[in-house]
Amino acid sequence: MRPLLLCAALVTCSATASQDTVKAIDLVKNYSSLVACSINGDSFKGVKFGSDFEKYYMVYWEGDYGCSGGSSSMGGIFTTVRVTRFGDMYIMPEVKQPNIKLVCADKLKTNGESVIVNGIQYSPTDHQRSPSQQVQYTLTLDPHAGKFSSIDENELPSEQISTACVRRVR
Repeated sequence: MRPLLLCAALVTCSATASQDTVKAIDLVKNYSSLVACSINGDSFKGVKFGSDFEKYYMVYWEGDYGCSGGSSSMGGIFTTVRVTRFGDMYIMPEVKQPNIKLVCADKLKTNGESVIVNGIQYSPTDHQRSPSQQVQYTLTLDPHAGKFSSIDENELPSEQISTACVRRVR
């Protein structure tokens, strides 16, 4: 009986975490419709990170932030969502974009208080609209300074990035 209860508790916790991620993504979708145009609805993905005392979500999406227009105005945007101790979520627009060269994020995962982003960027020899360098960034948020710092960058083997990410760029 105890293993069954433990299993049910783990499934419930997992479902709640997944629902909270969807809630954070939905919040960012509403926010993105206010601050951007030409939003790629298939690009939204999020991950929870932080400590027990400070919980956040990083949500990645693609669009024309500020509605600038033009062929190169679309890009990847990271939006930070803070979770209060009462479980309320709000956007932190003051948090600056990470200073990374990423063109498209394929996967987000967490490593405790850091966020790991897998994606693609331009190598020095790439042509326009044909990025080929697959990378992994490890980012850490400094909420008081309002910015992310890139604490690690690694090149990934070419088969690890999904073709959907590459198609969206081209």
